[in-house]
This record gives sequence, C-alpha cells and structure tokens, in this order.
Amino acid sequence: AAGIPALRMNADSLRRTTGFFPWRQVVIGLLELRGTESVDEVVGKLSALLSDDPEALELLPLLTPVLTVVIPDTPLTAPLYGGGRADKTQAVIVALLKTFLGTEPQVLIVEDAHWFDSASWQLLERFARARPNVSITIVARPLDRDLLPFEARLLLDRPDALTIRLEPFSRADSAELINASLGVVESAAAIVDLVYRHAEGHPLFTAALALSLRDQGLLVLDGGYAHLRLGEKGMAQIAFPDGV
Repeated sequence: AAGIPALRMNADSLRRTTGFFPWRQVVIGLLELRGTESVDEVVGKLSALLSDDPEALELLPLLTPVLTVVIPDTPLTAPLYGGGRADKTQAVIVALLKTFLGTEPQVLIVEDAHWFDSASWQLLERFARARPNVSITIVARPLDRDLLPFEARLLLDRPDALTIRLEPFSRADSAELINASLGVVESAAAIVDLVYRHAEGHPLFTAALALSLRDQGLLVLDGGYAHLRLGEKGMAQIAFPDGV
C-alpha cells in the first residue's frame, strides 16, 4: 500500500445526479480495469481481493455503480432499495478501498467537489471516518452550505479540517502572472490595467487575456519588456474574443 500514489477523483457536472459516480475513477484505477473485462473477470478479481470479508463478498452487486460492468443482483441484494441499499453500497466500497490502502498514510484528492452528488458526499464522510490514515484534499468552488447534505457539513466542520479560500489576484500578482505568461521582465502599466480590469484577478483569465493580446499582434515584446503596439490612445480598439 505504501507504493500507491495519491488517489484522485473528479466530479462531473453532467453526472452530478448519478450516485457514487466520482468514486468510479478511484475504484476503476485501483482495480486497473480497462473496460474490456467480462463480468466474470471483474467478479473474480473482486472476490480475490475481498476473500477475507465474507459480508462484502455477498454484496458484490452493489459495487456496480463504481465498476465498468453490471454485476447482477443476488437474492440477498435484490430486495435492497433506497437508503438501505445506499448504506450497504457505501460499506462495501469502503471495505474494498480498505484492502488497497491498508494503514499507511495516503492522500485522496477530490476535485470539482461542488458537483458532488449527495451519495458521494455521504461516502466521503464515511470513508474519512473509516480511514483516518488518509488525508483528504477537497477542491471546490465556494459551496452553499445550506444546500449540502448533512454528511458534507459534518466532514467540512471537523475540527481537523483546514479551509483555504483562494482570493482573486491583486493587481501586483496579476502583473507577475502577465509577465510570466508573456515571457518578459515587465509589462507596461497600460497592459496590466487593461487585463486586470477585464480578468478581475482571475488567474486563468489573466493569462488567457495576456496571450490573446499577444496573439492579436497588439503587443510589442522587445528586450524583455511588453508594450501596447497601439499605445494608450488605441486601447478603445482592443476587443477580447468571446472564447476567452
């Protein structure tokens, strides 16, 4: 387990109502599934991994939401529905991850968590309680806590949780990013003002707008310095493409 790299999952805006969807990335990666395996092959791999957990073996069909195949329900899993089925699904996923992670310190990176479905939040909170050796990094746009499920608030309100809020870049920070994007030592104040006014400190937009000016031929890059080709009087003629 010590050799396992940081685990990573990405939520998807198009699948935000699909239960447990972000966890597919983790489980499929750990199982090294290519998507071409048969149901029997996947069941065989899972059975070998969970051989020491009889209860989990009986619940293999519940892993279907995080696999590349559909494992048919058994007489034990078929009657399960609603909250009871979700609870058992969480339990068997945690049991499966336990076989991979062991007790060595690990890292789980959760990106775009603002698109997490409720079931995935519940599983993440349960996983955090079951595997305290795993450090969880959650990357998300500002979350409306009133709309989050109870388990999400539990997780984010834990005393050991550290929240780092990324604020927009200042003008000085934007200037440094513009210089780095253009490969210059310094950019004219008019360039920085123009980009900062439009990008409002957003780093991705700042870099994209600076490169847009360059690609439109509106900048002169000379001796490590960037100047507006049109001069400040021509700034009114500058338009950024909608794609930015």
